[in-house]
Amino acid sequence: MTKTELNIHFSEELDRGFAYGEACFETFRVIDGEIFGWPQHAARLTSGLAEFGITLGDEQMASVYQQALRAAASSGGSALVRITVSGGLAAWGLRSASKGVDIYIQSQPYAPSGEPVVLQSVNWPFALKPRGAKFSSDYSDTLRAYQLWKNEGMEASVMPLICSDGIILSTMTANVMIYYDEKWYTPECESGGVLAGVIRNHLVTHAAVHVVECLQIWTDQCEAMALTNSGFFVQPVSSIDGRVLDVNHDAFELLYQSLRGEKGVPEL
Repeated sequence: MTKTELNIHFSEELDRGFAYGEACFETFRVIDGEIFGWPQHAARLTSGLAEFGITLGDEQMASVYQQALRAAASSGGSALVRITVSGGLAAWGLRSASKGVDIYIQSQPYAPSGEPVVLQSVNWPFALKPRGAKFSSDYSDTLRAYQLWKNEGMEASVMPLICSDGIILSTMTANVMIYYDEKWYTPECESGGVLAGVIRNHLVTHAAVHVVECLQIWTDQCEAMALTNSGFFVQPVSSIDGRVLDVNHDAFELLYQSLRGEKGVPEL
């Protein structure tokens, strides 16, 4: 077993994002200085922060946008950028007022994994709740669930397909598209447990994908599956629960067509 490195810090103030999960984030690709769907990313971030009583004005959001582009430029023509907005430094206590929000911007060159996407169905162990934004606290639950799945024998090379009571939700960081009965479907969000991604919403808006309650038994019958997020956009699934899927299925062209030609979209 690898020994955990221990770092001890002494502080009179705590970052509220770290201490209480008072934080939201957005992750996206920047390609040649363009961000696909930035207004949608900004709107989701603004909506999530509002639930904490945090407001960023238009001028402040414009500054965040420019700083994200600047960070991406240092990473090359194609970068993966994450913006995290935290409640900021404050004294001990849930109701302590912070001095102002802290914004962290991370950027790195985008490098596709190149590995086939292998999915394994797993059960979400907690109660479902609405996911209207990328709340950092939600991903703490995901990490706890992931450790549970690994303890139950899930291999590191496998990506969990999260399900609840026989209904497909998502993977840990991507929305799921299922080609079943000659149509693309994606899980609905209203029942909880699914974050509506920017790429997902674009595909839905352009009628490439239909929103329904997706049954877990479809994984035994579907012809193709894809994952979508703002990093890799559309990624075919090579197998689900040991069943091989066609990553070159003609149906993928419908997803690619709805994104081609848009600013900030890679070659598909």
